[in-house]
Amino acid sequence: MAIADGVKTTEQTRRETNARQVRFRQNQAAVRYITDEKELAATDTQVIELKAVYRRELASARAQLDEREEAHERRIARFENEIARLGDARDLSSERDQLRKALGEIAELLAEMRGLMTHSVLNQTTITTKITRAEKIATSALKPAKVAIVNLPVKQVA
Repeated sequence: MAIADGVKTTEQTRRETNARQVRFRQNQAAVRYITDEKELAATDTQVIELKAVYRRELASARAQLDEREEAHERRIARFENEIARLGDARDLSSERDQLRKALGEIAELLAEMRGLMTHSVLNQTTITTKITRAEKIATSALKPAKVAIVNLPVKQVA
């Protein structure tokens, strides 16, 4: 098309084509084909050695991966146990508050009984009633603690 348009001459086009083909042939010569049996055998040996090296590296990498997965699973179990322990701590905190409240009520009853002891014979029935009431408060305060321990999930105990 360049020749038809008059931009280039036929001779210029032939020179450029020849130069391009020379460069192409030089590039083709750089690519060497293995035709010798010895070179082919050496190449096969190298490939086999490289495959063995890669297999060893792969086995090592898999072993490291397995170790890391086991460590990760142990860490997860440790965190789950810590979460369970913290959950127990919250339960224990509410139990502690209940016990403090019960002890406060018992302390009030004991203070009232001390005052009634000045005339113990006259106030014997009232003192007995207050002792029974203090005993009921203490018993009811201790029951939730026993239930909470029995109802621990198996996962938390393990």
